[in-house]
Parts: sequence; C-alpha cells; structure tokens
Amino acid sequence: MDGIIETAMEEGSLNLFLKGVDQAGLTVILEKEGPFTIFAPINEAFASLSSQALDNLWGDNQKLARILRYHIAPGNYHLDDLENLFSLETLEGSELSLEQLDDDVAVDTSVIIRPDIECTNGMIHLIESILIPPEMSLL
Repeated sequence: MDGIIETAMEEGSLNLFLKGVDQAGLTVILEKEGPFTIFAPINEAFASLSSQALDNLWGDNQKLARILRYHIAPGNYHLDDLENLFSLETLEGSELSLEQLDDDVAVDTSVIIRPDIECTNGMIHLIESILIPPEMSLL
C-alpha cells in the first residue's frame, strides 16, 4: 500500500487534482504521516468547469490552495464512518456537510462515486465535482 500521492497517481483519474495539489504546494502535506481523508475530484470534475472558472482556479495559487484544502479532512474515514456523520472539519477550516442519500453519501454538493481507496497515510474517496468553501466562488 502506498501513500496518498502515490495512490492518487496510480488511480489514473486524478491527474488534474494532483496538478492542483502540486501547484498549490500541498504535496508536502499529503506526503506526511496524516492520516488524512481526501475527497478527490476526478478529472471530469475539472473538465466540467467553464474556461473562465478554470483560468481563475489555475491562475490564483492562494485560491487553489484554499479550495484544495477544503477537500482534505484530518483523520481516516471509511465510507461507513461518513454515513454516521453530519459534517467534517477540513484543513481549510470550514466544515464539509455529509448527507446519506439512499445508497450514496454526498459531501457538500458532490456524491462519492468510488469510496475507500486505502493509503498508508489515509483514505481517498473519489467525488464527481469540485467542492467550493462557503462564501467563495470560482468566478
């Protein structure tokens, strides 16, 4: 079993998330002991953004870092754990809301599409869209 960064690289659908993590200077954090739970948007989540939103995201490392820290929670949470929680505090400092939807779990506005990818220093859950901290916008 590998760490979060290596596991995400092997996953294949997280290239743009990893690009952002690297650009925002968060790789060093995710290579640490942790544990961390990552709600990682797949490549298609980035592709679904408007060109203006993407330009704003890639063009502002401070905004990018804040948004990506909002996808990271301290601790190691399996899907079963998330089903019994209403929120999680993120490295960004805001709370992510969690909601049970029939057979799925929603994190803020995004559904977990592939849960429980275990890593030596935490857990990755693939999500279908990018999460934006409260009172923040990509535009």
